[in-house]
Amino acid sequence: MGETSPLQKIMNAVGVLSLPRVALFAGVLTGIYYVVLHDSGGTIIQATEAAKSQLESENAKKIETQKVLKKEQQMKADVELLARKFEEIKARIPLDFTESDLRSIVDQYSMKTNLKTTRTDRKQITIKVDPDNNGNESLIDQVALSYEFEGSYDNISRFVSEISNLEKLIKIGDFELSARSDGAVSKKNKDLVFKVIIIGFKQAAEKTAAQKGSP
Repeated sequence: MGETSPLQKIMNAVGVLSLPRVALFAGVLTGIYYVVLHDSGGTIIQATEAAKSQLESENAKKIETQKVLKKEQQMKADVELLARKFEEIKARIPLDFTESDLRSIVDQYSMKTNLKTTRTDRKQITIKVDPDNNGNESLIDQVALSYEFEGSYDNISRFVSEISNLEKLIKIGDFELSARSDGAVSKKNKDLVFKVIIIGFKQAAEKTAAQKGSP
């Protein structure tokens, strides 16, 4: 007995189907026949191009989303870094820092660096209000003294360095460096005149009280 052909197998399988299933099977075959014999391939190509375009669009959206997320992460990191730096600076600004405190520190380090104090005065400092802060008062107050020293360049440099690196936040403001006007500058000492504004900082009393009173 010869082996049953594939076509005969299909016919036998269809023969045992119910009439509705035979009709469905015939419809599927008709569709396949139409696509294979009567379609030039344009439908398949069009569907492929549409799928490709959709995939490229999804990939572009994914890339943009990743960029946005990366920028957001960088922004959060910048904010955290700024907050840490602010806390570090704030830790160096005392709640109370008087003119006498500043004078005591300056006198101590001028003596330590062998600078001669020839004049000292109070100095009024105008605190500039940040326009981006809607005119709000500064969170810090400033205490300033005007000094005139005499000494060598090396001693002046050492004084500036040590004052600027103190735990308390003290800033060297405007300064002027010149030779002594009386001509008494020896080659050995090379004394210079150092006129400088020295500024100390403290947390503003009203802001501090408001922060303590806030919940």
